[in-house]
Amino acid sequence: MLGIEIRRLLTGLIAFALVMAVVSLLLVYFFPAPPSTVTLATAFKGASFDYYGRRYRDRLASDRVNLELRETAGAVENLKLLQDPQSGVDAAFIAGGISNGKRAPVLLSLEIIYNNAFWVFYSSSQPIEHLPPLKGKRIAVGPVGSEPPDRPLKEFWAWPELRNQPQHS
Repeated sequence: MLGIEIRRLLTGLIAFALVMAVVSLLLVYFFPAPPSTVTLATAFKGASFDYYGRRYRDRLASDRVNLELRETAGAVENLKLLQDPQSGVDAAFIAGGISNGKRAPVLLSLEIIYNNAFWVFYSSSQPIEHLPPLKGKRIAVGPVGSEPPDRPLKEFWAWPELRNQPQHS
């Protein structure tokens, strides 16, 4: 009688172990672990995207995630890399307003990391305290590929005193 109970117990343990093995395999197949290496498109050396990319790399290294940083020209190139499945880029920094759900329907935004100030530097002996004196002036917006050519101006033209101004050349 004791032998039969031990046999039932062993049969039950073996059945339980088999069920757990099958469940574990199914979980691994349908819910794989996140990758241990991720490629992040940043920007050119010295840019804020480069700085934050290095900080993310250091932080993720403490969790044993290897973050590879890909230097780019900036947000426009980063968007193109995200849209190209062959680029090898898993994530990227992109400034707000670069794209939208219509132009990039498969991309998701994770979070806003920081607000990006829009600085205006000018060379003139006359002080400029408001935007109207910039009417009709040419404005440089940064390195090629870092921003779409009209993005900063769209933000400028949002100011009531600068609406209906021609776009830059």
